[in-house]
Amino acid sequence: MQPIYISLPIMSLGRSAVEKILLAHLCERAAQDAGQCTDSNTTLAEALGMHSKTISELISRLGEATLIAVTVDKEQANKRILRPLAEFLTDYPVLTDSTKPDYPSKPDSLSRLAKDYPSIADSTQPDYPSKPDSTQSDYERITHSPARRCPITDIDITHQGDNYPVVTAATIKRLYKTDRHQFEEVMTRLEISAPNDSSMSGRCMSMALKVGALVNTYPADHFKKLALSQFLNAQRPKRLCPVTDVDITHQRPSCRFVTILTLKNLIRTDRPAFDQLVNRFLTPAQFSESVSMKTHLLAERVRQVGNTQV
Repeated sequence: MQPIYISLPIMSLGRSAVEKILLAHLCERAAQDAGQCTDSNTTLAEALGMHSKTISELISRLGEATLIAVTVDKEQANKRILRPLAEFLTDYPVLTDSTKPDYPSKPDSLSRLAKDYPSIADSTQPDYPSKPDSTQSDYERITHSPARRCPITDIDITHQGDNYPVVTAATIKRLYKTDRHQFEEVMTRLEISAPNDSSMSGRCMSMALKVGALVNTYPADHFKKLALSQFLNAQRPKRLCPVTDVDITHQRPSCRFVTILTLKNLIRTDRPAFDQLVNRFLTPAQFSESVSMKTHLLAERVRQVGNTQV
């Protein structure tokens, strides 16, 4: 900050000290440019060691006191011009180029700061190294969670939290929108009578209430134990029936072939696969049997074929 000369007329004004300092500085600058000062608030703030907002307030006060005239030149992109009273300028001699104070422009000051701080490109190592990409794909991370199914409705509940071992109302609504056929099958299996023209929320609520009623008939910790059992079964190595290639991982290790219960579950989850087994292992005379009888005949035929292969 350059020393500021304050003339006697300015000293005798009934203004605050900072206002006198700013007015004196404006007079010094205006004496070098035909009685006007075009410095910005930032430039004045840097020269006087003040904040730019303080400079703006002080200029407003000096303008209201008619100690300076503030005008805007629209022909020069709204350039602001500050003109102190002519009686103040008479005490400020015109300075030569060698005695003018140095007011570097903002780009020059930034360039000097840039010399003291090397750019990131010059550094051999970034300040914040990026996190290495995971070797596991997003698909693998998503499918890593073992599949879980509701023990009452057999609806997929893998996306639900571990604290929800049975299907929730939100999952029921999503099933209604995405797989209406499975939704109707679950309604039939649970023996829920709801009009076909009833609203979506009404039908979903009926299923949720029926599931809740069934849950209340079991002991408090029944479904927690069942959820743990499902998780442990999902962690076991996958086993296939050597005759039918049906997944029998959930069966006891002593069960080497597909059982009746597994075949009944296959009817609910993959009816075309069940029909293929019927065409493959049963005789045409047995095609007219009931579904329940077909499962018994299939299980018996699979055991006979498996024992013969051994």
